[in-house]
Amino acid sequence: MNKTNPRSNKEESLKELESLRQRVAVLKETENRYRTLIELGTKIGEAVIMLQDIDDKEGVHTYVSDQWPNITGYSRKELLGTSFLDLVSHQYQDGSIKRHRQKMGGKTIPDLFELSIIRKDGEEVPVEITSAMAEFQGKIANVVYIRDITLRKKTEQALIDSEEYKDKLEKVVEERTHELEQELINRKEVEKALRASEDKYHSLFENAPVGIWEVDYSKVKNVPRWPPFSGREGF
Repeated sequence: MNKTNPRSNKEESLKELESLRQRVAVLKETENRYRTLIELGTKIGEAVIMLQDIDDKEGVHTYVSDQWPNITGYSRKELLGTSFLDLVSHQYQDGSIKRHRQKMGGKTIPDLFELSIIRKDGEEVPVEITSAMAEFQGKIANVVYIRDITLRKKTEQALIDSEEYKDKLEKVVEERTHELEQELINRKEVEKALRASEDKYHSLFENAPVGIWEVDYSKVKNVPRWPPFSGREGF
């Protein structure tokens, strides 16, 4: 009959305890790392959420960072248990469902994707998302990183409007330049016609077969009158 060695059992227990401590340390390190990333995301305006398929509902919020309520206008309590897809605006519904199913199926899809969500107050907010598959509470989860890009979209639109204004201004300048060029051409044609007319009459004057002279009567009215007749004879 083999007897159990108490010393050996103690060593095994110590080894298991040390292994457990190492696993706990790794878990704590991982937790701290994720917490730091989430806090950093909040500081730069990026939300982190975890979506899981529960029963017959797809994309259910099972975790939301502090920034997601700021973006959506809903409280954390209102978001947890509801589907992310319910927030997506109508025109992006099909694409979002397809991407979520592909991600949950382990397929590789393009990282960045733009869509719009509807806030609690009804405002449409453009967002940029990227996601990765992970495990949360023993189940597959779609970890989504979300950034509000409202300011960027406004800046892009301002640039577009600026370019459109520039194009309109260039068109007005081009049209006005054409008008001025046409006016200049017309003026030159008139001047040319006047010179031709002057040359014609100057030629007629120079080559006339009879004498032509010019009489100036402009000073006739200024000639002094003779003294009134005095009744005397002679001068």
